[in-house]
Amino acid sequence: MILPRDEVLYADLRTSFTDIDALMADLRERCFSGYVALRDNAVEATVLFDQGCAGRLRLAVAGRQIGVAEARAEITSIARRGSGSIDVYKLEPALVELIAALERRDTVHRDLSTAFTSPEGLLAKLHQDGLSGCVEINIAGGSGEAAIYLREGPAIAAVFIHEERTWLGPEAVSQALLAAAAQGAMFSVYRPAAWTAPVNGPLASAPVEGAPGGEAHLQVVAGQDVLAFWSEMLSRAEAVVDSLGQPGKFAVAFREVRVERAECYPFLDPFAADFEYRDGVVSFAGPPPPELSEALGECLQDALARLAFRLKRADVETRVHAELVGLGGRVAHVVESFPLSVQALVS
Repeated sequence: MILPRDEVLYADLRTSFTDIDALMADLRERCFSGYVALRDNAVEATVLFDQGCAGRLRLAVAGRQIGVAEARAEITSIARRGSGSIDVYKLEPALVELIAALERRDTVHRDLSTAFTSPEGLLAKLHQDGLSGCVEINIAGGSGEAAIYLREGPAIAAVFIHEERTWLGPEAVSQALLAAAAQGAMFSVYRPAAWTAPVNGPLASAPVEGAPGGEAHLQVVAGQDVLAFWSEMLSRAEAVVDSLGQPGKFAVAFREVRVERAECYPFLDPFAADFEYRDGVVSFAGPPPPELSEALGECLQDALARLAFRLKRADVETRVHAELVGLGGRVAHVVESFPLSVQALVS
């Protein structure tokens, strides 16, 4: 599935001089909606952002989709090699939501040939049916591919790549249909496995296939695991700072950074009373949101950097990291879905 490229925010940033973590943090602070594409030889990774919240992660190696844990490791490898490039594209939140939903998709039609199907008639029928989903077009001979994104019928975005040229928007649709008529093509139509449009807000976490109890049960169990993990993470970090003869300083710094990041993560606001860290225990009023670990990872890193400066102890972060190393191996099933920056703290 190729993604729209209508509005370029940054183009061809080199990983040799770009701080990927700083870039991701900046996008979160700006409540960015769109995606970051990292490329290095045959590897292409994509991280979707919905209003500042990093969501779905997609990665292909030589055209082969790989798992999330392997993808995160590969992104870290791309950043370290310094030979890759980064592009950032801005998208409307509604389109980001649709793309994220299509990560788990059902097939409506597969490999419809232009020899037997009218592409124009197909699109008109999908419009009439009010379909939300994606039409993928593969031009015969592998010379081009297109993706047309539909939301409740109308096309809201499209991209067509043909013989090293790219078209976007309505022109992408018309050019793809012309190429399909001239050269022949195969059309496939997909819709999200679960779709409740319109939905506002950050990306929802995908349900786990094959697990008992249904999605609601899974969210509760996963939420308990996440809260237990962060209770240990933060209590260990606090203990390290306390051991330096600075009791209470960690709690103060952590609360400060929570307030600062509450604009992007409203549930962190102490006055909202959703999230709380007290006496070494993390609690949350209701099911924890999918972006909780991302938010807490940023807060922890910011708090440690702040403490290192205030206490004039350059070793604060090193000491905390030494205390956290290995924690991820005990709860790998929880950590593998966390942002790379959080995984790095415990590995």
